Amino acid sequence: GEQASDRGKEIYVGDDQGLTGAIELTNRYLNQLAQICVVLKASQTWLLQGSNADDFTLYRISETVGCPAPLSLCLAEIPSQSEGQTLRNVVIWCSAKGPVLFDGTIILPMRFPMQDGAISSVECYFDPNDSRYVNTASWTAVQGWYDAQKSEYNLLLPSGSGQTTCNVWLFCDLRRRKWGRKVPSTYPQVGIPVQDIRGTPYTYGTLDTGHLLRLESGNTWAGSSIAHVLQTADVPLSGSSGSVFDETLARFLRVAAISDSGTGVVTISHSPNGTATFTAQTTMTLNGSGRFQVVTKPLNRRAFSHQWQLSCTTSDAARAPRLLGMGIEWLLERAIER
Repeated sequence: GEQASDRGKEIYVGDDQGLTGAIELTNRYLNQLAQICVVLKASQTWLLQGSNADDFTLYRISETVGCPAPLSLCLAEIPSQSEGQTLRNVVIWCSAKGPVLFDGTIILPMRFPMQDGAISSVECYFDPNDSRYVNTASWTAVQGWYDAQKSEYNLLLPSGSGQTTCNVWLFCDLRRRKWGRKVPSTYPQVGIPVQDIRGTPYTYGTLDTGHLLRLESGNTWAGSSIAHVLQTADVPLSGSSGSVFDETLARFLRVAAISDSGTGVVTISHSPNGTATFTAQTTMTLNGSGRFQVVTKPLNRRAFSHQWQLSCTTSDAARAPRLLGMGIEWLLERAIER
């Protein structure tokens, strides 16, 4: 426009590496509102300030972090950690090192510490030594968008050697600062945020089967029931000694979940010692007369570590089961002294 290139002025952004994206960001800095433009290359991040051709100024934010996946770039709102629940605008995109967010000051990797000391991240998809490493030849297939209703950043990736279409769907809950994964029967290849005339946000997606559908809407996926799966961590129910040589006997299992109408049935399974196979132990019907349903099952499962899986395939509920609690009664069965 005339204001940007008046009198033939040109803006050179670093070297001759091509631009991959740009987006405007407005935030409060030092008690003043300021509008800036984030300019991206595949391996560089720049910040453009100014309002006309005479006062435009470029600042290099990073020489190594850029945006090789232009369609992953979007604006989002997150609660500011330093200002309580005050919302702050951020730019999110997928760099070669993984998803990052930028509020106009510093670029932060989207790695979040959990209360138990673990780190919630998706770094495995950006590790060249991991079989899930994103096919870098298909960066243009990577898609990212912000779901304003759920405060989630969604990311579609072509995961694995030679993969050209998106086969992994990740999401980051920006309120809880935690990553998760969605596993539909058919993966969308595009996410399109839209608004109706009242300003209500929705997201539409496209499937390779030639369908356009509204995402996160209803209790089915493309007309089919949704498989809901909840897995616990591998838990070593060690005795008071805390020895890694302890084995425990899981004697009883109790699970409680909110009652739901319909025909939803939850299968509760067990995996000992990190095995990939889960063995069904019991089932729980979600439809009942009470406000919640409870099932108690004798187990007698001996192992060093125990992992549990709750699975339910249904079109009756958006989330099943709505778990209230889960408990294991166990005994120290064997302790090997060293």
